[in-house]
Formats: sequence, structure tokens, C-alpha cells
Amino acid sequence: MAAPFLVAGVLVALLLPARIHAQAGLRQQTQAQALTPVAVVHAQTGPATRELLLPARVMAFADTPIYARTSGYVKRWTVDIGAPVKAGQLLAEIEAPELDDSLRQAQAAQVRAVADADLARVTAERWQALGSTEAVTRQEIDQKVADAQAKAALVAQAQADVARLGKTASYKQVLAPFDGVVTARNLEVGTLINAGSSAASAGVELFHIASSSRLRIAADVPEADAYAATVGQPATVEAPDQPGRMLAGTISRRAEAIDPVARTLHVEVDVDNREHVFLPGSFAQVRFRLADNQPRLSLPSTALLMRPEGVRVAVVRADNTIALQPVRLGRNSGTQVQVLEGLTPAMAVVLNPPDSLLAGQAVQVVTPQAGA
Repeated sequence: MAAPFLVAGVLVALLLPARIHAQAGLRQQTQAQALTPVAVVHAQTGPATRELLLPARVMAFADTPIYARTSGYVKRWTVDIGAPVKAGQLLAEIEAPELDDSLRQAQAAQVRAVADADLARVTAERWQALGSTEAVTRQEIDQKVADAQAKAALVAQAQADVARLGKTASYKQVLAPFDGVVTARNLEVGTLINAGSSAASAGVELFHIASSSRLRIAADVPEADAYAATVGQPATVEAPDQPGRMLAGTISRRAEAIDPVARTLHVEVDVDNREHVFLPGSFAQVRFRLADNQPRLSLPSTALLMRPEGVRVAVVRADNTIALQPVRLGRNSGTQVQVLEGLTPAMAVVLNPPDSLLAGQAVQVVTPQAGA
């Protein structure tokens, strides 16, 4: 009878340690599963240079509407949209019969004024000669001299009228102010044209000319990057609808003032467009490579925790517990954010921390899967 008891005792002695070991392992596994798994990253020092890509507006280097300087009817036009023109080239001719009549009238008045002035001058000289014989009084001599001077002034007035009307008549020929391309034409033969460009004069834009062999690329740099966008800074202009086609240029001018509403600095990049890669008025992107004189630590923007007390990052301490570290942020590129204060490269920062994560909470650091 002692043999069965002995066998049972041996079996218990053999199985009990295995059972205890299994229970301990199960407790450890349960505790590990209760810990929040987290992936961590370390802040990296940013590069000495960085790229800044901004939307931009393409503008012709010179762009102007052409208005008539004299009223009349369109006699003929010589260029249409898309035509290249040279400075001083005839664009259109205006017929202005009333202006021609006024010019001829002024020219006739000038001839008469010259004749009257010549007669007044000769008369004054004769009366001055008679003054030595006392045949005429001094008062009469002074009157003749003053009349000659008045007639000479009338000549100058008539000459000014002729010059003014002659200048106005020269505007019957509408000329190109600079080399460029005609981008609009708003006239036909026989169209009645009023001089001027104001609404009161009812002036109509005859042509629009743009010089597109050189372009201005206008962009608005965020205030945080304004210090690095200096005159002479290289830039590359790209067209989203023309992949691979780029133009190189430099910042030629900047506003030297921050827009108080948009918080941006307006800059313009000049580029050579003799091959007409871009069209004025189109959309483009300008890429700057800016120098960062004081590279800062940066983190993925997904590591940030937005709390009521401010921005925090979750740092895993040596005992695998969480510390919510306050940080001061700098530039944000969308995927990366610059950390100005509150972080060191040695700190292990939780990536994609859950909103429920609390200070002092125990976590389990895991290696993120590739592509996760």
C-alpha cells in the first residue's frame, strides 16, 4: 500500500515546480500585456540648410495697358494679339478731323500774330526815332513800345498753341512703349475713341502689352523665414503643369516690411524667360534653399501632445514610465517641428502618443514595424 503513495508523492514533486513556473510566466505575460506599447524617437539636429517651397505668381517684367491720348476714330490697326512688337512700332492710327482743323487754325493764328508783332515792332522803332524831334510825346512812344511787346507775347502764345496741338496730333499714331507681346486688342476700324483712361473720360484700353522675355516671380515668405530671404538669395522656379522644367533666378527685391494681416514678407525673383517657359499670369512654385545659422532639434509633428496647459511631449524615463515634458516650438514644416527649448537628443520621445497617456504611467517600448 505504501508504493502508490510513494508514486503520487514523486509525481507531485515533479509537477509542482513546473506548475509554479507556468503561473509566474502567465503573471508576467499578463502584466506585460497590461502595459501600453509605445514606439520612441530621438530628436535630431536639423541641417544647416533647408528648402522652402512656396506658391508664386508669374508676372511680366513690364506690363501696361495702352490708351489713346487723342479722341477720334480708328483709321487702322496693325497688330493683333500674340504679335511681338518693338519699342516705337506703330500699333494703330486714329483719325481726328476736329484736331486737324484746330491745328490749322492755330497755325493761321500764329502767322497773323507774327505779322502783327512785326508791324508793332517797326511802328515802335519809328516813334522812337521821332522822339528826338519832339514831334511826338513820350507817352505815345511808350504806348507803341508796350504794344510791340504785347504783340510779341501773342506770338509766343500762338507758338505754344501750335506746339501743343501738334503734340496732340502726334498721338494719332499709337506706338508701342517697349519691346513685348500684344496680349489684348480692344478696337476695330471705325471705333470711336475717347482720350484718357479715367472713368470720367470713358477711355477704352486699346491694347495691352507685356514683356515676357524676363519675368518677375512674386512670392510671400512666412514671417519665420523672412530673415533668410535676402536680396541675392538663389531660387528655382517650377511649373506644376510642366514637370522637370525649371528656371533659375535670384531674389531681386523684397518689401522690407511684414504684411500685418498675412504675416508674410513679399519678395520678387527675376528670371530669364527668353525661351518662354512660363506665361505671365500663370501659377508657379518657387523653391528657396535657406541657410539656418542656428540649427535646432526637430521632431516628427506626430510626437506632440496638445494639452490645456500647453504643448507637451511624452518622454520615456529609465524605469519605463512617462514624463510629460513641456517644450517650446519653432518652425513647423508640416511633418517636422523645430524644438527650441525643453528637449535633449538623449531623451526617448513617444511617437504617436495616445491622448490618454498620463505622467508616471508605465509603458513598454516596442520597435515600430517597417512602413508603420
